[in-house]
Amino acid sequence: MAGFATSRAGRIFLGIEDDGAIARIKGCDTHDGHNGIRSCIEGIVKTVRPHVHVRLSFATAAGRIVVALDVAKGKQPIYYSKDIHYLLDDAASSASVSYALGAICINY
Repeated sequence: MAGFATSRAGRIFLGIEDDGAIARIKGCDTHDGHNGIRSCIEGIVKTVRPHVHVRLSFATAAGRIVVALDVAKGKQPIYYSKDIHYLLDDAASSASVSYALGAICINY
């Protein structure tokens, strides 16, 4: 989430394997299950600083429920999760290296 907020907006899917197969999210097929997942995601979002906007939605694919997290590009130059700054590099998010952090701060 911090990587998307720092670099560009993006979507994170829960319940879809890397190969595109639809996985089962345990307990997600009930109202209480949705609330549990929503609560868990909200807790994770609170670890990102500055605050990041994430829209959570549920959908059905191949008869199973998947979760989509739409993460907005933030207005601040750097976003952190647990005191680690993140950038996106191609399709993968990773902890940024110091020269990338410096470049962003200079351009801000």
